[in-house]
Amino acid sequence: MTIVSVRMRIKDINGTTLSETKEYGMLIGNRTIKIEDRYFHAGRKAGFGKTNCIYERENGQFHKVIIDRIERIA
Repeated sequence: MTIVSVRMRIKDINGTTLSETKEYGMLIGNRTIKIEDRYFHAGRKAGFGKTNCIYERENGQFHKVIIDRIERIA
């Protein structure tokens, strides 16, 4: 496991940015990042690139979670 810092942006279905934060998490393997007890899986077989878009359902609405600026800390 590797500790990473990421920029996480959450947008609603219309593309309006709801929040943008810098988070720290753990890179588990090539294709999974755990941030604040939530698991995000890369959509590519090669793993996370510079940007990864994830759609999740929360409170009955779909949100687009964009994870980018992934930097390995340790």
